[in-house]
Amino acid sequence: GGGAGSGHAVLARAHAEQESDPAAAARGAVRAAELFEGTGERLSAARAWLRAGTAHAGCGEKAAARTELARAAEVFGACGALGLHARAVREQRRLGVRAGRAAAQTDGRLSRREAEVAELVRQGFSNQRIAERLFLSPRTVETHVAHVFAKLGVSSRAAVAGRLAEVRGPES
Repeated sequence: GGGAGSGHAVLARAHAEQESDPAAAARGAVRAAELFEGTGERLSAARAWLRAGTAHAGCGEKAAARTELARAAEVFGACGALGLHARAVREQRRLGVRAGRAAAQTDGRLSRREAEVAELVRQGFSNQRIAERLFLSPRTVETHVAHVFAKLGVSSRAAVAGRLAEVRGPES
């Protein structure tokens, strides 16, 4: 058969084969991605590309691993799947790929609330203090901080401050 149901079955098998037969896992994950793409399920296809990339890496096929991981990271970044994007980027880095900034960015523009959170991050506030100041839950602040990191293409609170300084230019 074909379609999403088959894609899930093929991907499940690839997950199961990852440790014992990474080459078979890679082939299966690529096939699952093809099935998901055929049904328009891009996020599921990206999950399959992530598995294919790690499986290719597991059997020493670095070029194929880089290709599949780049495809996965691109889709995760475009969909706002920040956790999965971060995982794909980590896997790319294990292969020596400098990745992360461009893949995670949308258009670089922050929402009003994200800009408020970014400014408080720049000032050195902890997530807890930001939550108290803006009357938000700490979890909501974590989400906003993750979005700020992704949109600005940074991976640390200090880098947020640097990026905001670049955008604003020299202060008068």
